Amino acid sequence: MKYFEKAELSKSKEISCPDIQDFLIPYREPEILWYKECQVTTWRPSILFKKDTLVIREVTEDDIGNYTCELNGHTLYGWFYGRNKVNGLGVPQIEARIPF
Repeated sequence: MKYFEKAELSKSKEISCPDIQDFLIPYREPEILWYKECQVTTWRPSILFKKDTLVIREVTEDDIGNYTCELNGHTLYGWFYGRNKVNGLGVPQIEARIPF
């Protein structure tokens, strides 16, 4: 499933990975992996990870794109559970206005 989110340049943006609660194992910290444009990425230091949330501090134009979160596989009662979600992050266009 794909979700679209907007962010403002130079502001912070949090992208969460919802709908994973049904897949979590009680008393076990989930391992959530994040990708950008479906690729493993080297994240800059201003991008933080808090449980099921990716925090982009000071959004730049380079941050525009698709982010995928993946709940790394859990085995519960012999079943393998995994979950992923795609977030499309866009920055609204800023129109240049010329006074006449």
